[in-house]
Amino acid sequence: MKNEQYLHEISFLFGALEKQIELLKGLNLQDIGIVSENLFRDILNVTFGWNLKNVNEFVSNYEAIDL
Repeated sequence: MKNEQYLHEISFLFGALEKQIELLKGLNLQDIGIVSENLFRDILNVTFGWNLKNVNEFVSNYEAIDL
C-alpha cells in the first residue's frame, strides 16, 4: 500500500513540475527547465545505474539530443 501511495505522490509532483515548466516557459523564464536537466539526469542515473552527464555544464547549448 505504501508503494502505491509513493507512486501517486511522485506522479502528482512530476505533473506539477511539468505544468510549472510549461507556464514559466510561456513567460520566457527558462531557469526551471535548466535546473530540471540535472534533476532528471540524477533520477535516471540512480534508477537505471547509468552515468549520464549534462554536457551543457561543459559547453553551453551543446548540440545533442535533449531528454
